[in-house]
Amino acid sequence: MRRLSIRWRITLWNTLAFAVILIGFGITVFLLLLQTHYQQVDRQLSNRLERIQQDPQLATAGVARLETLLHEHGGHTHSLGLARSEAGQWVGYTNALTERDLAALGNVNGPAPVKTMSLPDYGRARVLSGTITVEGEPLELLLLADLEHMDEEMALVLWSLLGTTPVAILLAAAVAYFLARQSLAPVQQLRRRTDQINAQHLSQRLPVSNPHDELGLLAQTINSMIGRLERSFQEIQRFTADASHELRTPIAVIRSEAELGHEHAADNEKAQQRFSSILEECGRLGRLTEQLLALCREDAGVTQMNFAEVDLAEVVSECVEAMRPLADEKQQQLLADLEVGANISGDAQRLRQLTINLIDNAIKYTPQGGQIEVTLKPQGNTQTLTVSDTGIGIPTGQAERIFERFYRVPSTKTQKQEGSGLGLCIVQSIATAHGAPVVLQSEGATGSTFMVHFPRSS
Repeated sequence: MRRLSIRWRITLWNTLAFAVILIGFGITVFLLLLQTHYQQVDRQLSNRLERIQQDPQLATAGVARLETLLHEHGGHTHSLGLARSEAGQWVGYTNALTERDLAALGNVNGPAPVKTMSLPDYGRARVLSGTITVEGEPLELLLLADLEHMDEEMALVLWSLLGTTPVAILLAAAVAYFLARQSLAPVQQLRRRTDQINAQHLSQRLPVSNPHDELGLLAQTINSMIGRLERSFQEIQRFTADASHELRTPIAVIRSEAELGHEHAADNEKAQQRFSSILEECGRLGRLTEQLLALCREDAGVTQMNFAEVDLAEVVSECVEAMRPLADEKQQQLLADLEVGANISGDAQRLRQLTINLIDNAIKYTPQGGQIEVTLKPQGNTQTLTVSDTGIGIPTGQAERIFERFYRVPSTKTQKQEGSGLGLCIVQSIATAHGAPVVLQSEGATGSTFMVHFPRSS
């Protein structure tokens, strides 16, 4: 039940409630109708018994008059009558009842004046007992009403209820589903509008059609939460941007001082090593600061894209040559297969940053002696930039997180974590700004392939 949607749960509960009410109503109607029929039969039997008891000729005319009275039918009940003496002998009775029926009627006694019996040959009958006096002798009188006609009517009613109840329940389920769908339609609209609100659109708010009903209160609560998130996000952006900006100056000073110390420590090998380490860390902090600042500007929407006609092959070729020394340091093969004339509409500077980040990522996570291949080929209406490597690949289940900020592939025994975890996040941001989806292909430890599909310039 928990796995069902609210729409189906409402439908099921409403249908169940309707089914219980309908079945209870049907049972009640059937029992009341049955009771009414029994009361009608009992009333006719009582009226007939009263007429026989009040007949003025019965006391003097004897058994002959009794048999005449017993042969009179009581309306649609087709009543039968039998008289029994105190000795248990049948004095008179109507119609030809079988011996088995008479034997069953002989057992009629007890305080209840009316009983329902199933006679062996006659069938179901309603039996009313009373007393009369014939020629001074008290007799027990039994009046019988045939229940066959009533049973047929009640069976017809029962089958009608059994046939119409499932149909009514199905119709009720359809109506309940329709009403539940109509009732929850505003909730679906709120959900869709909420899904459209992300970090770049926190200024949006949900529409509130009626602020006094439950959905209106829910929308106001969500809007209040989005407002708090927007303020918190803006504060984080400002803090990150300010911190990144303020860090640039001290990092530059430390780097300058370290370079000066490195030059003056020519005779001290240990000092040179320490100054070299400081310079390396300053370079890493500087790159991290620039990346943070770039992301903050993009989040704040202040980064301006200078779109123009760009020869993507030329941009990628420059980036490959710029990154080749890093590949040579690790004795890696950096291959390029670029088709000339790959013109797109984009920002050349940001495209260089995207390409350099992809190649840099491949160099970092490819072991010494590996191979990196950069290709640029047209595919339909797109220019596809592909960067493939023979590195450690992406572990199963980690591909969805590779573009998250500060996320890095877990280190292995042979490959330590490198970088800040912002390079691929920036790649996706730049690609999104150019309308170019980024596709990752990786199968375990066989390397990774990043493909960026840029729309071709019309």
